[in-house]
Amino acid sequence: MSGRYVYCNIAHALKEINNSIFILSGEKKEGIQETIALYTSLNSSIESELIPKTCQMPHMENPEKVLETIGIFFSYGS
Repeated sequence: MSGRYVYCNIAHALKEINNSIFILSGEKKEGIQETIALYTSLNSSIESELIPKTCQMPHMENPEKVLETIGIFFSYGS
């Protein structure tokens, strides 16, 4: 954050990248549907999953579900 890299426009990189990208977020995070739609419009291979009943920090709000979802994405199960 101190280097202000969180404000960089990554659109050009998203259009060109060809490895797996997985967005994991809380379903109650404000604007997340729009963010996912924007990212997938830039690269249709981007996958996403929303963790129910979580917001800003799903990994802390529902760590079991986050771990389960990551397991499914990386195909190692729960």
